[in-house]
Amino acid sequence: MKQSVTILILMLTLNNSYASNLEKKEIQVFFENAQICEHLSGEVSGGYKAKAIDIKNANKYCGTAKRQRKKLLEKYKNDEEVIKAIREFDETLDPKY
Repeated sequence: MKQSVTILILMLTLNNSYASNLEKKEIQVFFENAQICEHLSGEVSGGYKAKAIDIKNANKYCGTAKRQRKKLLEKYKNDEEVIKAIREFDETLDPKY
């Protein structure tokens, strides 16, 4: 009985620490920047002044998200769930696309 409880606690601890990687602040900040980049990249319209502002903001958020993406892909290279979530933004952030 005691061994079963120990195994259960160990499984819950490991499961919680693994599942929480997507909830880490650095990953959440990346998602926010990547989503804003994606939105602004598709929103460049209007007059010259509006386009200039949209492009400036898109460059800011996209540049930040690209740098974060590179670091996070390396840091979490063994975490399939995180890698899959980051790769959702490849079309916007990866120059290969």
